Amino acid sequence: MESSLSEQNRLKVAEAAKALRAEALVMLKDMTAIPADATTGTGYPETVAYLKKQLATFAPTEEIDVPQSYLDDHWGSDLSLSREYLPVYRAAPRVLVTAMLPGRSDEIGIHLNNNYDLYWGPRKERAGSIAQILALKAIAKSGVKLDKSAFLSATPDAYIGGETGAGYLVQQGMGRSPVVLASSLGGPDIVTAGYKGHFWAKITAFGKATHGSRPTEGVNAIEGMMAVQDRVRKLAQEFTAIKTPLEIVPAHANTPTIVMCRIAANLDVTFIPDECALYVDRRMNPEEKLDDAMAVLRELVADASRETGMRMEVSFPHTVSSSYTPPEHPLHKALSDNLKAVTGREPRSIVWSHYLGLHYFTAGWGSAAVAYTPGAVDHGKVVIEAGDPTVSDDELMAAIEVIALTIYDLTTSGAVDA
Repeated sequence: MESSLSEQNRLKVAEAAKALRAEALVMLKDMTAIPADATTGTGYPETVAYLKKQLATFAPTEEIDVPQSYLDDHWGSDLSLSREYLPVYRAAPRVLVTAMLPGRSDEIGIHLNNNYDLYWGPRKERAGSIAQILALKAIAKSGVKLDKSAFLSATPDAYIGGETGAGYLVQQGMGRSPVVLASSLGGPDIVTAGYKGHFWAKITAFGKATHGSRPTEGVNAIEGMMAVQDRVRKLAQEFTAIKTPLEIVPAHANTPTIVMCRIAANLDVTFIPDECALYVDRRMNPEEKLDDAMAVLRELVADASRETGMRMEVSFPHTVSSSYTPPEHPLHKALSDNLKAVTGREPRSIVWSHYLGLHYFTAGWGSAAVAYTPGAVDHGKVVIEAGDPTVSDDELMAAIEVIALTIYDLTTSGAVDA
């Protein structure tokens, strides 16, 4: 009897999701038309206002201003650390939108998070937020009462590592849930179960400045940094032999990597520099531990310092632990089962080469977290433009239904097992 009731409710939810097609296409057209630039925050206020208006039609909604003090505490009052890797002042709008679909219990059974820039102009990024909002609306319109509540957050997570989005939500405990479903890097048959870990490091070599006409009177920091570069290149080569058994997308990124992204020294061509800074990007397979990877780099720098006799320092402006939710977890299983039922395709479980904002939830709350959205899993094109055909109307509708059913399963007693 209980199983039969669950199936009836699931059918109501699925039908309500399908009935939102016209509304979904209007939202996609409206949102894609908002001029947006994720690197500057252009279009962000307009997008926030639009989403808040849409959410308020069916659920209690709140707009939250993230205080400047949060950034000050995280980065320091002058944000000097943040400038080592990203322009936080330009790319950190600090307004969040949240909504709650109340259940019979105040306990939150699932947290939906857009995870990527909700204010990007392209269809793919817009479609992810729309799919989550309308999935929640489908349940509200279906008349089905959830046992637990469902929570949605729309946050600016990319370009600044998520500090003012998911990071703030987690710190404040807003919408805390044992499972988090993010709307990025999935569909039409893909569950992004995790991502590679990551850190940015700044290595500084200290020499002694002198005029270029009398080099023997100084110590050239650039030459000292060459010893570091040689070791980084050797380590990168060693990494090519280490592969993970998990499916990484893209496939050629299935090994750890370490690359040199920026080098800076004295801009005055007539003087030997007393400092040289090298910026390194390190990506870790899910099996690797962040602390171990950082320790390896520290020892590499220490070894170069011993060889050259030059003082060297290493700092880590940004670090991210790997995240992975296995296929047997109820979140992963419910999403996979619904993907197969709705699309008729066998789901793939992948690990993405980039890091996602999911690490705030997995590390801060100990939550399971996966990502799914309509559109291709492909960031091969660095700058995605509004006209790029990355998601179809049918994929968007399928995603709304898949997410709605997954919300139902994870907020209804026994629904996953049933």
